[in-house]
Amino acid sequence: MEDIKAASRRLSKEYHPDTTSLPPKVASDKFMKLEEVYDVLSHEQKHNFYDWTLAQEVASRQAEKMRMKLEDPYMKEIENYESVPNLVDRLGGRNLKLSDQAMTTLTVTTLILFTD
Repeated sequence: MEDIKAASRRLSKEYHPDTTSLPPKVASDKFMKLEEVYDVLSHEQKHNFYDWTLAQEVASRQAEKMRMKLEDPYMKEIENYESVPNLVDRLGGRNLKLSDQAMTTLTVTTLILFTD
């Protein structure tokens, strides 16, 4: 705990808006962030919660990396597979919404193909 106090005092002097050569906005932001960090690290319960949250984040990232390594790229294709309608169904118009004119053209074309 003494290390945290000493580091906080040193950095407070370095980033205090009245004593630094940094632009006022930058110094103020850094000083406020330093106060937040000190508040978390100086209270045991907050510090433990911060450590736990950090550990959860690391574990989540590691699990995601492992999942990515184990994932079969071909399984993704199978999961995303959408069946293509049967060609006969498509020509018959059961899977396509065609206008009457388009259906007539398809029918005539089909008839011409079979009469040759």
